[in-house]
Amino acid sequence: MKIVPCFLLIFVFIISVNNLYCQSLLIDKVVAKVGSEHILLSEVEEEFSYAKSKEPSLSDDIRCLIIDNMIAQKLVIYHAKIDSVEVLDEEVETQLDYRFESILRQMNGDESFFQEYYGATIAEMKERFRDDQRHKILAEKMQQKLISEVSITPKEVEKFFQSVP
Repeated sequence: MKIVPCFLLIFVFIISVNNLYCQSLLIDKVVAKVGSEHILLSEVEEEFSYAKSKEPSLSDDIRCLIIDNMIAQKLVIYHAKIDSVEVLDEEVETQLDYRFESILRQMNGDESFFQEYYGATIAEMKERFRDDQRHKILAEKMQQKLISEVSITPKEVEKFFQSVP
């Protein structure tokens, strides 16, 4: 009979240690919030890895610039949603189709190589990038809307350049 309480005590101890270990394991973390939009640590690290692969000499300080750029983009997206800027599903699909057709052309149209390289089918990759593409189009439309409201005369340009030392 003493074996059952001893076994129960060991079992509870193992469960407690396991819970403590799981609590210290960081899966992901919100590093910034702009309106209803969140920026996750994993997104920053993904951008950093991409930038580092393109330019290996980049310092780790570039993460701050990445976060700043992401906040700026999320801010534009947030204001676009407030201003009711709309993005149609057809626009997103057209952009995704163009993007992946371009990638496939670089791979000589070999879909099996695409799947091997990316570890997913074209349809799965489109689904993975659909929200990102929607946000990109939304940001572009908002920027276009802001720029279209600005009018600068040649006199203003000349005055500005004359004021620069």
